[in-house]
Amino acid sequence: NRYQLKKGSGATLGEEIRESIKLSGDRAYLPATSLKGAIANAIAWSVFDDVAPKNGNKREHALKAAGNEGKAQFKANHLDNCLFQDGDLSFRGTSPIIRGDAKESAMKGLVIRDSGPVGMLEHRRYDIFVCKGGKITPKGRPLALEAIPPGAQITADMYVQKDQLQRVRGYSPSQKAASILCNIDDFGKALWIFGKRLAEIEEEFYTDCGMPQIAAFFTENKNKSIFPIGFGTGWNSKTVGPLLDKSEIDTAKIRFPRGYPPPISRRLALDEDGKPDLPIGWVKFWFTDIDE
Repeated sequence: NRYQLKKGSGATLGEEIRESIKLSGDRAYLPATSLKGAIANAIAWSVFDDVAPKNGNKREHALKAAGNEGKAQFKANHLDNCLFQDGDLSFRGTSPIIRGDAKESAMKGLVIRDSGPVGMLEHRRYDIFVCKGGKITPKGRPLALEAIPPGAQITADMYVQKDQLQRVRGYSPSQKAASILCNIDDFGKALWIFGKRLAEIEEEFYTDCGMPQIAAFFTENKNKSIFPIGFGTGWNSKTVGPLLDKSEIDTAKIRFPRGYPPPISRRLALDEDGKPDLPIGWVKFWFTDIDE
């Protein structure tokens, strides 16, 4: 009874509702870390094919370095270091080594504040199921999710510290990434390209699954400024994975228990009749009060 809950599908969902992150007074907001991570991945898409080869094919070397990392969760650090820093690669034998802390990169120059609270106090509970092969199937225990309803607005402040984007001894941020951050048109374009390409992937997935009502969302919005950021957007929106072909995924030794290509499933919100209602985690973005 704490929330205005959207009526569920009637399925057994367990006892917990996964809540959105909120301020006091049950006001949802967007943490700066979540927004910055999503933006970093969008910019990574724009620089992935543009990294300067100083020791042969730097992209291939970066993937090999990721492959040398034994723990899967740290493989992305090697790619981040390659994409957001400039400089030569070092080698141990024939194995490339990417030095430096991923935090000491061009993304250090982008400062983002936590958003203000959502402009609407209403929250809804959605039943979230996995869509696999055109069928709605539970993955483990079905999930109940508290979410911001369509139409809610969030505002977050961000700015660029240009002095953090200068080369200094021991610190060489990617100048390609820096140029994107320092030009609002290039910045917006990077986010737009990222969102458009992912929307095309999702449109194709749901069309092939025989879910035209979900595919239509992406058909209608793929040329608009939409952006995946929330829970459930998965591998595609949080990695440069869709830019990698099978051989590159093998080089980075990224493993998928259910095979290639990933991902083979999506999370969907169901309506009160238990039918697919909306994809989750997508927002429309725009910029205001721009001062270059």
